[in-house]
Amino acid sequence: MKEVRCIISDPMGIHARPAALLAQYCVSIKSSVRLVLGERSANASNVLETLSLKAVKGDHVLIQIEGGDEEQGNDA
Repeated sequence: MKEVRCIISDPMGIHARPAALLAQYCVSIKSSVRLVLGERSANASNVLETLSLKAVKGDHVLIQIEGGDEEQGNDA
């Protein structure tokens, strides 16, 4: 499993457009991608789950990538 930490820099946080783009990318790879924000987590290929995290600017999000092509997912 690969893990990447990032800080949300968009003033609007993770809203519908970036959540949809992320989900579209996650569906195109074989690996499973999860977003973790505090005690909550979401399947990144599911737009509604990603939006339910309610990530805002400045939040620290952990991205977990697991599967056969996790190296490819880590580079994206």
